[in-house]
Parts: sequence; structure tokens; C-alpha cells
Amino acid sequence: CCCVFFLAVVFVLLLLWLLTSIAMMNRRLPPTPEEKIKAEVDTKTEDDSWSGLDMADGGILAIPDALFRMSFLTHLYLNNNNITEIPAEISMLVNLKVLNLSRNNLRSVPTALGNIQTLVELDLSHNNLTTLPFELGQLYRITIFGLEGNPFHEPLLTHVKSGCDSVLEYLIDNAPLTGEKPREREWVVPTGGNRSITKRLEKEKKPEFSVFCYNILCDKYANRQMFRYCPSWALQWDYRKGRILAELEESKCGVLCLQEVSMQEYMNFFHPKLQQSGYIGQFAPKNKITLMNDRSFDGCATFYNSSYEALADPFWVNFGTLSMKYSQKKSCPPLISRCLPKDNVALFTILKKRNGGGKVFVVNVHLTWDPAYKDVKVVQIMMCMHAAKEYYDKHNLKGTPIVVMGDFNSTPDSGVFEFMSKGSISPKHPDFIKPQRSNNKNTSNKEKEYFDYSTFFAEVGDSHPFKFKSAYTGEMGCTNRTVGFTGIIDYIWYTNGLLHNKEIWGPLSEDYLNKLAGCPNVHMPSDHLAIGTKLLHK
Repeated sequence: CCCVFFLAVVFVLLLLWLLTSIAMMNRRLPPTPEEKIKAEVDTKTEDDSWSGLDMADGGILAIPDALFRMSFLTHLYLNNNNITEIPAEISMLVNLKVLNLSRNNLRSVPTALGNIQTLVELDLSHNNLTTLPFELGQLYRITIFGLEGNPFHEPLLTHVKSGCDSVLEYLIDNAPLTGEKPREREWVVPTGGNRSITKRLEKEKKPEFSVFCYNILCDKYANRQMFRYCPSWALQWDYRKGRILAELEESKCGVLCLQEVSMQEYMNFFHPKLQQSGYIGQFAPKNKITLMNDRSFDGCATFYNSSYEALADPFWVNFGTLSMKYSQKKSCPPLISRCLPKDNVALFTILKKRNGGGKVFVVNVHLTWDPAYKDVKVVQIMMCMHAAKEYYDKHNLKGTPIVVMGDFNSTPDSGVFEFMSKGSISPKHPDFIKPQRSNNKNTSNKEKEYFDYSTFFAEVGDSHPFKFKSAYTGEMGCTNRTVGFTGIIDYIWYTNGLLHNKEIWGPLSEDYLNKLAGCPNVHMPSDHLAIGTKLLHK
């Protein structure tokens, strides 16, 4: 009986052990944070639309490598964990806009974090950081920078107390100069250039006309609010002006047409410096300079070297003044409300080679910048060419080639480009369409409304008589490069039947441009890229 009882107890114990073992084998432990991230990566497909990952309060000790394969992420939350280190591979998250690493145990952050220039929000608050790498100053898009709750050392602590902009400016101003210096630009044959014509004209000793066109970025407009990606010291005029002058002299062009030249810098710097190199200068000021007695405002400046002589006194037109003139003749409301406040100018110069060479009529122009005023840009260039025609006829320039260049603030799909290239424009061009109000529920079905410039068109016509061709036909990927815009807005137009395009000032390398946040920077002194051409008289 005792034996039976003993065997029964043993059987029960064996059964319990067996059941417990089976249960343990079948039990699934909760996945670790690292396993969760790996699972997310493995299950993500191209059709998935999610782009954010929230791993807050997950007890994470280290960021797993699998996360860095999630390059599609735009939002990443790793706050309230126990992370002590951020791997440099975090820079592989090239689309990240929001990164929250607050309330961890970070003692440092990698310099590679500064490469994620898509970041808009970065929260590093409540860690154990005493300093930050200067490379974080490259995060120019950041508007929210959480840094409180860290034992920062001076002088960084003072900047943290002053806010995001102060921190970013301090960091970028002290960052090491590691950026690649661009290769020197060279004169190149334009696309479709005809070398045989060049050789024939050179053999016939036809006069050459070389011109350099450059919006140099007026000191008044070069500020950190506009160009957060550029160190403040590299925006200073004393730093930029020498580099601008070096570019002008490097071009070795006979004529230099500059835009956004302040009157004080024309008089105090460019005129005396270029005079030493044998150039004579002319300046067309905006009306603001006189009305506000402020020489920091800008205008257009044209310089020509001693191989040329000017055949007439300097002459310029102000598009605000012309707007008033035309509106007084016949009522045209948009000329007053939209064109009159735009104080832009064009400078006319007639040049002739001293050695008996041909004449050239040079127009240096700068149109208004605002993309909301496309109609005004078209009206300004129409005013410019109408005034140029009157000036052309007054000085008996029939048969004289014209070169019109400057900052047109207009892309190749614009009405300005169409007017210059085709010679005419319709008052129903899309650039004359009034912007529709967003609060109108039926805007999609609403008939387009146009600004009424009919009386202006009746006065100046819808065309110009000059047959222009652009010196550049796609060789430059852009002439203006900033964070908000990259495109072609500067041009050199010449009368095709009278001049032959021999060479153009070549583009910067695409590799260099693709690595740029924007211009200006430590190597490029303006937000514009200079353009130039060497033309031969036919």
C-alpha cells in the first residue's frame, strides 16, 4: 500500500514537471526594443505610408543598428529612455525632420548629427550634455531646439539662455572650415557653339566684346535671418567685398555689369578699386537713395575698361518713375498700386572700342524680386525695352548690337523670358492673372481674372523690335542658389544677327553645388553666380 502511494506521488510530481516544462517552452517573452525596431524594418514595404516611429518610454539602452536602415523616417521619438550614446550612423536618416532624444543619459552627441540638414525640430533637453559639436550649426532649418536641463559650460550656456538662433549662430560661427573649395571657373564654348564661325571672325579681326554680369548681394540684404546656413562673419561686407573684386578681376572682361551695388560701396570701394585696374564706372541709383538720404540702398553699376570709350553721358530709367508717367497719361490702376512702389532701375551705356572697333549698346537691368509680382516684372521689362528703343533711335544706333543683361528675377518659363526671347507678349499671359483668394470655395471653377494693363499696352505696345538670343542655353544649372530657391534668373541677351557668341563663363561643378546648403557661403560671396560672355561682332 505504501509502495502504491509512493508511486502515485512520484507520478503526480513527474506530471507537474512535464506540464511546467511544456508551458515554459511555449511561453513567448515580450520582444526587446531592438527586436521591435528590427521587426518594423522587416515588415515595412514600399506601399506603407507611415514615416514616424515612437519608441519613447521603452527602456532602450542603445539605439540598434536596424533603425538606421529606416531612411524613410521623418519623425523619430526616443525620449524617456536610458540611451547614453548616439551612433554616427544616425546621419543615415536623411529625411528626418523631428528628432526627440530628451530625458536620456547622453553625455555627447556626434558631429554627424549636423549632416541631417532636413531637421526642423531637435530636442536634446534633460540630458547630461556640457557642450555641443560646432557642426550642429549646419542645422539651419531648425526652429525648435530643446536644450534646457543640461549642465552646459560657458559660453554655450549663455547662448542657450538666449534661444535657438543664438545657439545656431554661435555654433556655425565657430565651426571648422571643412567645406570643399570650388574649382576655378573657366571660359567654355557654349552649347551649339560654332567654332568655324569663331575662327573666321577672329581671322577677319572682328572686334571682341567681353562682359561680366553679377548680382553681388547688397550688404543691406545680407543677414542671418535670410541666410542662416552662412556664418555671420562670412556675411560681413569686409569679408565678401574682396572676394567679389577678385571674381571681377579674374574674369578679365572689358565690361562689368553689377546689380545690388550700394551707393556707398560704389563710391568708397568699387569705383576706386576698379579705377586702379583701368575701369571707368557709371552708377544708376534707386530713388530711395535720394528720397531717404540713405546711401546704403542699391542700384546698378556698369564699368568699362580703357579699351572702350562712352559715346554718351550716363542715362538710366527708374521703373517706379515710369509707372507714374504712364499712369498720368491714361489711368491704369495696377501701375499705381503694384508697379509704382517697385523702385528698380536700368542703366544704359553706349560703348565704342578706341582702336576703331564697333559700337555696343549695353543695358544693365535689375527687375523686382517678389514672386507674387510676376505681372510687375513683365511690365518693368516692357518699360525697359521701350525706353531702350527710344534711346536707340535718339542716338542713331541703327545697326548697333545691343546686349541686355542683369538680374531679371524670372525663370525660363516666365513672361519676362518669353518677351525677351520671342519679342512680344499677350496681356492675357498667365503672369498677368490675379491671384485667387484661398477662402473662395469655388476658386477651381472661377474664371481667371487678369490685371488690367490695357492702357499701358496701348501706350508702349506688346513687342520690341530686337532679335535677342540668350548667351546661355542650359549650361548653368542655376544662377541663384539659396535654401528657398534654386534656379536661373540672371541672363545675358544679345542681338543674334549682329554678334556671335564665342565663349561663356562656365558653370560651377554640379558636385560642388549639390553639397551646398546655399549661397552665400565661406567660398561664394553672393547668393547669385556670376555669368559672362565673349561676343564677336559679325
